[in-house]
Formats: sequence, structure tokens, C-alpha cells
Amino acid sequence: MGMTNRLALLIEAIMTAVGFILLAIVNGSKSFMVLFPGLVLVGAGVVICSIPFGNLVVKEAPPEQFGPVTSSRTTAGQFFYSIGFAISTVIIDKLTVGGVVDNLATAGVPPTQTGTAVSAVSVYASTGTEPSTALGRQSLADAVQSYGGAFTMMMIIAAVVAVVGGVVGYLPLLKAGEGSKDPVPAGPATA
Repeated sequence: MGMTNRLALLIEAIMTAVGFILLAIVNGSKSFMVLFPGLVLVGAGVVICSIPFGNLVVKEAPPEQFGPVTSSRTTAGQFFYSIGFAISTVIIDKLTVGGVVDNLATAGVPPTQTGTAVSAVSVYASTGTEPSTALGRQSLADAVQSYGGAFTMMMIIAAVVAVVGGVVGYLPLLKAGEGSKDPVPAGPATA
């Protein structure tokens, strides 16, 4: 007994969103094990999502173009992975640096010293060398706090994108009457 592509998309959206929310909640933890449940849910959700996507791509492939069409699935997946990774990295970076600058301005650090403070954080991030000045240590503490907030924000955004993506994929399948046909296989195929 299998499940429909539509049901797989709903399960994927829910699992992935719950995983991202768990990661947002526990982002300040120092233990990997606290992050593990969220990572497993996100990973499993992404794998479940690839099943209906693969089914639909294979279903639409004309026999003479089966190889190129099915390999385009991998290309599309890698493309969107790269786009998502780049966008999330930029968002987290901008929110972190913005938080450091805002915290330094609130603490009364003059704008002429802000660049030096942010540079101390960059040096720590690239080399692991602790800042030697009070301003550098303050900016590093601000960066840790800002990064946590940026990470939380990105996980919430990712959860929303997962749900929206699941709904966007679900609705055309619902309108097409996809339900009892094209079930996802229940287990490995046997010969």
C-alpha cells in the first residue's frame, strides 16, 4: 500500500516545517544532540518531498527523452539547493552584521570604530583568534547574540517556505484529481 503524491507533499511540508521550528527553538544550545531531532525531521521531509517530485517528472517524460528528463530532476534540485543556500547565508550574514552594528550604536560606540569592531568579529570567524580589545570582545558578544537571532529568523522563514511550497504543490494535484492514481510505492520494488 502506498500513499498519493498529494499526501506525501503534505507530510513533507509538515515534517520540514516542524523540523525548522525545532531548530529555531533550540538554536542557542551547545549540544548537537538537541539539534538532532530538528535536523532529522528536516532531512526526512526533504527526502519525502523528492518522491512525488520524482514521480511527476518520470510520469511526464516521453520515452525517447526519458534519460535527459530524469537527469534534469537532479539538476533542478541542485539549482534550487544552491539558490536556497546562498539566500539563507546572505540573510543570516546581513542580520548578524546589522545586529552587531545596532548593538554597538546603542552602546555608544562611535561610527568611526564600528568597522574595527566588525573586523574583530570577522577575524575571529576566520581564524578563531579571540579579540584582544574591549571593543572587539563586545562586538563578538553582540555577534553571538545577533547570529542566534538571525538563525532563528531564517529557520522560521524556511518553515514558512516549506509550508507554502507544500500547499503550492498540493493544490494543482488536488485540482487535477490526483488521489488514487500514481501512489508512492510502499517499499522497495522486488523482481
